[in-house]
Amino acid sequence: VRSYADQKDQAALAKQFLSETGIIQGTVLRSGTGEPVAGAKVSLAGGPVDPMAFAELQAFFKGRRVEIGFPPNGIIDDKFIQSVADAGAAQGVSLNNPGVQVAIAKFQEVNDSRFHAVSDSQGHFTIRNVLPGSYSIGSEREGYFPVPTDDGPSVANVAAGRTAVVEMPMVRGATISGRATDGSGQPLANTTVQAYSIVYRAGAPVLQPAVAKVTNEKGEYSLAWLSAGEYLVAVTPGVTPEVGMSTSPQGLPPTDGGFPPTRTYYPGTADVANAIPVIVRGESPISGIDIQSRKVETFRITGTIRSHVPRNTTYITGNFSIRPRNSNAPDDVAIPVMDARLDRAGNDYVGIFEIKGVPAGSYTLAAWVREQNPDGGSQFSFKLADVDVNNRDVTGLTLDIYPTVRVNGTVVVNGTAPGQIPVRVSLLVDGPLARGGVYQGLSVRAVVANGQTGAFMI
Repeated sequence: VRSYADQKDQAALAKQFLSETGIIQGTVLRSGTGEPVAGAKVSLAGGPVDPMAFAELQAFFKGRRVEIGFPPNGIIDDKFIQSVADAGAAQGVSLNNPGVQVAIAKFQEVNDSRFHAVSDSQGHFTIRNVLPGSYSIGSEREGYFPVPTDDGPSVANVAAGRTAVVEMPMVRGATISGRATDGSGQPLANTTVQAYSIVYRAGAPVLQPAVAKVTNEKGEYSLAWLSAGEYLVAVTPGVTPEVGMSTSPQGLPPTDGGFPPTRTYYPGTADVANAIPVIVRGESPISGIDIQSRKVETFRITGTIRSHVPRNTTYITGNFSIRPRNSNAPDDVAIPVMDARLDRAGNDYVGIFEIKGVPAGSYTLAAWVREQNPDGGSQFSFKLADVDVNNRDVTGLTLDIYPTVRVNGTVVVNGTAPGQIPVRVSLLVDGPLARGGVYQGLSVRAVVANGQTGAFMI
């Protein structure tokens, strides 16, 4: 038996899909020349919600005790996103949680795949049967990129029974080329060279793979179809271009319990903070980006993980990882997450860990275990420690993991409870720890304070 609220949602969806549709027509052109760009995929993002995709998103959140209703206006806007964030925060579920982000990305992918077309030999395209609404319109084709503007992506407003006309300028990508050699100047054949852009997540720089190719027998490489911007170019030994382009540690090869092989960045440094960026402007090719690979001495870090988080089993699996402590250096998805078996010892769980292949430097070491928390939250408990590797192995470390805690408090506005004014409270960890995914999730998991008392609990 359906509830009245469910019936209202279904009625809204039926009304949406019985409405008259519109058309978008346009041309994809090469910027600066006016030449048509054939074979470009043009797609629309946004617009009214796809009912099936939204039903799956609802079911995902319901499985985490979070109830979300159909958007009142049929559009996913900032107000609706905030309402979902508030509902999630009340159950300890963050929109930055990796599982939540995957579910939202899947919803967006389905929602944005409904309306698309491919440009013909003259660059023309037509998208029919488009539901009325406002859409962001984008174009993509290998070797070409949309022309960046200060106003963001192009917008098309579709009205019932009308045709919207747009023009989509694109620019051809540039090429970076050079030669890779070893420490003695000999060519590095069949070795992956990769370009990285730097993106920012929660205010922290992150290396984003852009393109990767293998050198020829002379050590020469060519990285094609790069859009305008700054890139760090590196020799990446021991991995294929396909693996190098992975944006998740799960896509990387096993590291035998340690760091992946050390990269050498242009012009010849293993320290990403000292790399010199290559600047791409327009379509002009850039040559002579030669990289001399460096061998770097590495060391081991070993110790014990001790979990004080209550569990009722003979052993648990702990995880650990390590990242450079320099908050100005870009983070790297290639740093792996490793496992350790923790056996029961009284009321605790204890196991050893080892990290191999660590270059000298300053790091933050993290260890964590799953936590069965009735409040929700990340369901993990962490221990973090600063570690300095000074040209020798580091041994004898102990990482004690304790249960997470509640943070309770009261908010007052001009000396009184908030009343009808929505007041949200969140925690933001200080320092470089803010780069960690679980801490980013905590920072956006704001809870709404009680209007009558001002009380809150995170």
